[in-house]
Amino acid sequence: MVQTKAQELRAAIQMRGWSNTTLLSTDQEDIILNSRTGCRSWKGTKWGFISAESPEQLNITIDLPRNRVNINEICEQLEMELISNEEVGLSGIWLEKKADRDTLHIHITNHDLNDTVFSTESKLINFLSEARRWNCL
Repeated sequence: MVQTKAQELRAAIQMRGWSNTTLLSTDQEDIILNSRTGCRSWKGTKWGFISAESPEQLNITIDLPRNRVNINEICEQLEMELISNEEVGLSGIWLEKKADRDTLHIHITNHDLNDTVFSTESKLINFLSEARRWNCL
């Protein structure tokens, strides 16, 4: 289920046609969101990661410019709960503060993936599109 949903998410991102973002697959079938032009707030080009490594949940990690987002607004926008990084096995969102950026972690468990459809107009794809605009040059 998790691998299938990761590929569905990848297809929805590709359908949006983000011209400066490439999707790279790793050996573990994870997907890296990579900017062809670089990122605004930190060195490098990687700004996101979709991991289907765990059979119990889909993990999405998005780097964001430091202090750019309100975590409660993102929770509301995505209709997901705010969780802590220690709450393993729950669907939800948590924000990690780093020196040069913030990293948003989105976890969707198998139970919630059953009811999730990733399309070009889904809330998550719309949010990722916003994050891409904030990040990529």
